[in-house]
Amino acid sequence: MNIFVDAYLYGNLGDDLFFEDLVKRYPRHTFTVISNFYKSKKYKNIKVHKSTITSKLLKNDLFKEKVFFKDFDAVIGLGGSLYMNNLDKMNGNESVYGNKDFFLLNTNFGRLDTEEYYKKYYDFFRRAKDICFRDKYSYGLFKSLPSVRSAADILFDIDPKYINVTNRKKVIIAVLSPNYKFGELQSIYETKILQFIKFFKIQGYDVTLMSFCKQQGDEKAIESILVKTDEEVETYYYRGDIDEALEILGSSNVIVGSRLHANILGMALGKTIIPIVYDKKIANILRDIGFEGLMIDMYDIANFKVSSLTYENLNYVCDVNKARYDAKNQFKVLDEYLLDIRDKKGMIDNTIFFKEEERRRTEEEKENLNVKY
Repeated sequence: MNIFVDAYLYGNLGDDLFFEDLVKRYPRHTFTVISNFYKSKKYKNIKVHKSTITSKLLKNDLFKEKVFFKDFDAVIGLGGSLYMNNLDKMNGNESVYGNKDFFLLNTNFGRLDTEEYYKKYYDFFRRAKDICFRDKYSYGLFKSLPSVRSAADILFDIDPKYINVTNRKKVIIAVLSPNYKFGELQSIYETKILQFIKFFKIQGYDVTLMSFCKQQGDEKAIESILVKTDEEVETYYYRGDIDEALEILGSSNVIVGSRLHANILGMALGKTIIPIVYDKKIANILRDIGFEGLMIDMYDIANFKVSSLTYENLNYVCDVNKARYDAKNQFKVLDEYLLDIRDKKGMIDNTIFFKEEERRRTEEEKENLNVKY
């Protein structure tokens, strides 16, 4: 099948991981995206259209419906806060998705500002084959629709056994640019990050400032902080190497996360996290999976005393085993759909049973070693 994926592929670690999970799960299907930033060549089943050209062409409704989307079998909306009170964007997508099998995975519903906004999305969502939210609040808004479900965020399913996970006395501070979302907090936020750096250095930690997305200003925010500190601090800028970024996260034992997926990846890797919460979605998602640790409100960050961090705060690790299992359900309906399509076309593909296949190969390798020796 040829599937179009509507995802935020602008060099953001979290969104790149969503997309990678999708394409490696279904290697015999082709996934098409529009992006100037996605550059990975690990997978052969990806087609990338440059957004500088394609986005201009897609402003023409005739080209959009009769040419570009004509040959796609299905559309997948993937990841994050795709729906943020933007009726213009919704109406543009609706005209394209209306005649396609449409799936929405791993998202949450944005700000609910008007009744009109809610009703239009309600009508839009009723056309979908499957909508799987990553938080119970969003699910509750649309649970009357039979196609609506919820499951834990896809990234809880990251398997630590494939990553070099250590527990150095090291903290990673995942920096967000307040200018990108809430510029009035820029100086307050930077001051607090500087206090975090000093606190952790006094406690004997190595400190790394980490950027998850250059396009959203993370790197500039880090550079602004660096010129204001005399402490020895390392930096890591994510530039598309997912494996390298996961190794960096795995090398710490504490993560101070201004970004949602810094916190989720930290928990999936068994780390202590200290979330800085700038949106209710973060608090909702963390509470849904049973997180009981400290959360810092971005809008009240000036009043948070870094010196108040306790031994318990720095050593609390949330049990995410249930979330890890539940995250697999994000793909539940899509698994069934793609398998059905393959069966109808007379194709054989057991890729969704990859774990059972891996177990079988491991057993065979053990038997071969026993025979050999």
